[in-house]
Amino acid sequence: DRNMNSGWGGGLGFGKMLDEHFNVELKGFYQNLSGDNGNGNADYEGGEAEVQYYFMRDTFSPYTVLGLGGMNTRLNGTNAASFIGEAGAGFTYEVSDNFLIRGDVRYRYNQNFNANLQDGTNEFHDMVVNLGFVVPFGPKPQPVVVAEAPAPAPTPVADCSTMDDD
Repeated sequence: DRNMNSGWGGGLGFGKMLDEHFNVELKGFYQNLSGDNGNGNADYEGGEAEVQYYFMRDTFSPYTVLGLGGMNTRLNGTNAASFIGEAGAGFTYEVSDNFLIRGDVRYRYNQNFNANLQDGTNEFHDMVVNLGFVVPFGPKPQPVVVAEAPAPAPTPVADCSTMDDD
């Protein structure tokens, strides 16, 4: 949608593992893209809050992600603040206890609120591919262990040898 053909970017996020399935994360990002047809270079910087749902936690852990945030676009001397929403799917691969590889593919919706950065639209639909790493801090959450109810005490058996004759 943006008439851009190549570029690079980076980001940094801080997150929290909530339980066996959910993570939350706050992240910031920067991207620089080169334009087609004399469109010029564009810089995108922004941030978002997201929730990740892990289907399972193992060495290879697939997940889905939903995020909402904001982005500033600089294109040919014009700045535009905008809303973004992302949805996607990815995975983490645990290389060691404190180092994971993470990759995902996301659809990004971007609304530039009449900034007119590109003729004909203020709404963009992007595909974003992320590849990075995760360094967990602190102890891993422990699985919830459901304790079994203790077995009932055995019923005492009467010993007739100590009783009288009747």
